[in-house]
Amino acid sequence: MIAFIILRRLQRRRERRRKKMFWIHPINMKRDAFGTFKHLFPDLLNDPRKFYNYFRMSSERFYELENMLHDYIVKQNTNYRASISPQERLAVYLRYLATGETFTSLSYAFRIGISTIHYIITEMNSAVWRILQPLCMPVPTTQRWNESAESFNEVCKMPNCIGSVDGKHCAIKCPPHAGSQYYNYKHFHSIILMAVADAHSNFIMIDVGAYGRDNDSTIFNESGMGKAFLDGRLNIPNPKEIPGTDVVMPFYLVGDEAFPLRTNIMRPYARRDLHYSKRVFNYRLSAARRTVECAFGILVRKFGIFQTSIATNVELAEGSIRSACVLHNYIRQRGNDNDSILENNFLEENVNIPQLRSLAPTSHHRGSIEAVKIRDKLKDYFLSPVGSVPWQDGKCA
Repeated sequence: MIAFIILRRLQRRRERRRKKMFWIHPINMKRDAFGTFKHLFPDLLNDPRKFYNYFRMSSERFYELENMLHDYIVKQNTNYRASISPQERLAVYLRYLATGETFTSLSYAFRIGISTIHYIITEMNSAVWRILQPLCMPVPTTQRWNESAESFNEVCKMPNCIGSVDGKHCAIKCPPHAGSQYYNYKHFHSIILMAVADAHSNFIMIDVGAYGRDNDSTIFNESGMGKAFLDGRLNIPNPKEIPGTDVVMPFYLVGDEAFPLRTNIMRPYARRDLHYSKRVFNYRLSAARRTVECAFGILVRKFGIFQTSIATNVELAEGSIRSACVLHNYIRQRGNDNDSILENNFLEENVNIPQLRSLAPTSHHRGSIEAVKIRDKLKDYFLSPVGSVPWQDGKCA
């Protein structure tokens, strides 16, 4: 009797499952008739500003990117269903990055199954990074560092500076069984995006995935990017004279109080009883460091995944952050004047967006003797006739 009851329950369970199973859900079978892409995309093409607002890039960049990714994302039709076109897959992916919507919300809008949405985002993250990283964020060469140094000296009046470095907390939904690994000092779960930007707010290199609780300088030191930089494996040029002087200095990154003072990383003087010369140094360093803050600001305002907690597994969240960063470079580097106008209009319309949280200041205030000497040389240069700028007196008096 007991065996009969158990068998009957199993049979009913199978019947319930059979009733719920669809090869394609009836709602999704009407994708061509009622799906967002089929109806909205043609209309967006007629309005460049609306298209940019929806996809965060111009139609020209959209079609170019689709062409670059086509062979990696195209699928074959089967006897049971038609495949989702590369255009529509790219549209789903860009809309996810632009809004940070849940996969359920995207599923209803595009009339595509939730599991298929998950697969599309995962595949697109991989394809975008694979294709765009070598083109838009390659491993820096010595020539690239020299060009970056020239730009920083021209734009920010910061000689021998090759990049500005910073790290930000990207909010995520707490992963299962993660404990406090991702719980940061601002009391939310996050993973760290560490980045080095050039003078034009493009990302030179990034590192994604450190635990949110690791909120000091060890994040940079222990990241793949940081280890390569500190170990001299990133083709950094040899020390060079500061323009207009005979003072030889190494090339360096500029960072805030979250980073330790090193011979190749400059940080501000501690903000206690600063005399004029140190205030000038801090002001000039802050002006150069603004480039990475600007890069993060543009990234957040463009891509909504940074404005909410990313509700996916950690691996997918890391992939989405990584691909958003390389897309940031792609849009800015390959864009024309029209793209710049569209971007500026979009950024002006989206000003009051909460920014990403910075890393906590480190307690390592004093660097090595050599690092202190190099910073003091740079400080003296900013007060010299060849190194000073007219507006620093008004800012630091």
